[in-house]
Formats: sequence, C-alpha cells, structure tokens
Amino acid sequence: ISKNSKDKNFAGVTVYSNLAHQGDTKYTEEDMADFIANTVYNNPNESLLSCALLAKDNNDIDYDREQLSVLNKISWDSHSTPFLRTLKEAILKEKTLTPSCMDIVDKYKEQINFNKCEFE
Repeated sequence: ISKNSKDKNFAGVTVYSNLAHQGDTKYTEEDMADFIANTVYNNPNESLLSCALLAKDNNDIDYDREQLSVLNKISWDSHSTPFLRTLKEAILKEKTLTPSCMDIVDKYKEQINFNKCEFE
C-alpha cells in the first residue's frame, strides 16, 4: 500500500515526515484505511463499498462522468479519488473489470500501484 504511487509529483509527500518510509505518500494512511475496510466488509450482494462514494449524474441514472477521475485535483486532499478507490477495491476483490476500466488501469500503471500482491 505504501507504494500507492511511484510518482511524487502525483502523490505528494507524506504529511507525517517523522514517520515516513520508502514509498510513503500523502495517500498512504487513507489507502490503508480503505484496504482494511475493503478487506473486512463482506456485502452479501457482492457490491463494492467504495461505489457509495461515486457521485450520480443529474438524472440519477449513471455516475457523473466529470467525477470519474483517477488523479486527485485537490492538492491538499489525502484521499484517493472515489473512482480510484473503487478500481482498487474491485481489483482487491478480484472483480472482473470492463475493458474501459482495464484501459484506465493500463494507462496509469506507471503512476499508481494496482498490483493486488502488494496488499497481501
């Protein structure tokens, strides 16, 4: 989890420099909290916990496409975007990703660690 991002320009530096370790970013603590929640949360209907964070469009039918960003535009926010959190949870829980989601994972794999093995 500490290797959430390989690019410090993307992830920034950890807030707690006295506790920092190699690969630590400003997202480490919140990503760890997501990992724990996603590991212990066992929804009987197989839905993803992080889907609740995704905003709906004006018609309340689909997700708001403007909100489906991978990179967090708010520099001070220590949370990964809701869409990135959902992708990571889906990978952790071995859900089948759509081809478009796989394209996104492939596009950002140099910046973001999507490797499930990092979590085990």
